[in-house]
Amino acid sequence: MSDPVTGAFSKVVVDYENGWGTAKVTPGGFHIPITTLALAPSQTLIPNPTLTGDLSERDPAFGPIAATGNLVKVADLVSLPWFTNLLCGNLTGIGTTPNFIHTSIVSSTMPLSAIVETSWNLVTPQYSKAVGVRINTMTVPIDSTGFLTTTYALEAKTVGISTTAYNATPTDWTTSASTPFDGLQLNSADVKIGGSSVRSEERLVG
Repeated sequence: MSDPVTGAFSKVVVDYENGWGTAKVTPGGFHIPITTLALAPSQTLIPNPTLTGDLSERDPAFGPIAATGNLVKVADLVSLPWFTNLLCGNLTGIGTTPNFIHTSIVSSTMPLSAIVETSWNLVTPQYSKAVGVRINTMTVPIDSTGFLTTTYALEAKTVGISTTAYNATPTDWTTSASTPFDGLQLNSADVKIGGSSVRSEERLVG
């Protein structure tokens, strides 16, 4: 009996693409901390309407491929700007390195796309790689207690399984001394509509 796959030993690597579904010539990527990831492919079958004089159904046709699922993670100072850039297609930052004040604005900028790869700790490692990934919706709960948990509803071009990693040595955003994981709490927030604040709270703090 083989050892079961343990989620605690799985890794998720993300990287921007050169274009939708087109990976970079030289893979980069970042190993990120997550809570859950459920990005999986599916394809519907379209029933064959042909009548042939008996009760046997004829082979169906393939419907469109869909690859959707949620990525849930505790927001941190390093990866949260990465995801807002993925969502909005733009990111500006001010402050000393690393920048702690970031702005992403929904505008006419085309959203970016990404590769999202999950590794499985099998005897022969397996990698589930989603390409052409974009954020459909981003959910940030308003809660004054606990960590700030963000949920990203992802849609991908496709998801495939491989025994070769996208990048076996990505930048580690979970334990690196230069970019330590720093989970955020939502002590307060500034919500704006049309550039005007609709609530009085002001900022995210680590």
